[in-house]
Amino acid sequence: DDDDDDDDDDDDDDDDNNNNNNNNNTPRATTMARVGRAAARLLLLAALAGLVAPLRAPLRASGVRVQRRTALAMALSDNPLSKLATPAVSVAIGMTGLTLLVANRFATEILFNSQSRTDIIATIGAGSLLLTALAAKDVDTRDFDKVELKGFQGSEVTAPDNQKALLQWALDATLDASEATSAHVLWDGQTLARGGIVGEAPTVDPAAPILKKAMSPADKRGGEVFLPDLQILPGKLEFTYLPVNCQTVFILPLGVTAVGGARGAMIFGGDQKRSFSPRDLAFLRSIGVRLEAGLLADETQ
Repeated sequence: DDDDDDDDDDDDDDDDNNNNNNNNNTPRATTMARVGRAAARLLLLAALAGLVAPLRAPLRASGVRVQRRTALAMALSDNPLSKLATPAVSVAIGMTGLTLLVANRFATEILFNSQSRTDIIATIGAGSLLLTALAAKDVDTRDFDKVELKGFQGSEVTAPDNQKALLQWALDATLDASEATSAHVLWDGQTLARGGIVGEAPTVDPAAPILKKAMSPADKRGGEVFLPDLQILPGKLEFTYLPVNCQTVFILPLGVTAVGGARGAMIFGGDQKRSFSPRDLAFLRSIGVRLEAGLLADETQ
């Protein structure tokens, strides 16, 4: 009986020790949870500051002086937290927050549900900061080097006299005001004009596959063709009227009809990969519209 009493006493002592350990660990875990919640709040505030900056960008980039702004826009622009919304600060805060979250998770012995929810919110806040920094960072595209074209410099207009002035204007405007280094005008199967640095072939072959497809009707996927890097394409062999090392080509159909396709085209070459910017393409299209209208008007006279 004495032995049984001793065993019962030992069990009671073990239970007391376990209870004491749990009581000692509970304040520590609670403290870590509070730290995690505080970090989550700070990350959410920083993320809010990072999201304010894109809302201010249209006001800065528009170039228009805004006389009246809504109360919301004024509040966002005057927010002192927005001064922290730079890509470098956003990345630093986001990475620091993620590091602290991981360290806090490993240091926590007893994980409460509240801390798990706090960690999720803090992770979203840190991720928002990193995404905001990436979205705000300017990405500069690398410009390709210009090459020295292997061709012949010149200008030639073989059209009738009433069209020569219009065609010469189209060549001069294209070569002077765009990145094009050569221009050819094809109309009803005839090469009416060419200028800039041209290739050995004196005329454009209207039966060449790429050009023929561009001049085909819309229902057969005809239309503009832009080849930003001509040298990597096997089809470069058909452009014998361009320099052998021409870097980029833009084909603009002219006189497009709903059934028969295009009556002609303008073919532009460049000495640099991807040299034609959207502004250049828009300018070349405007030249094509003016030239097409002039050629059609001459036929009616």
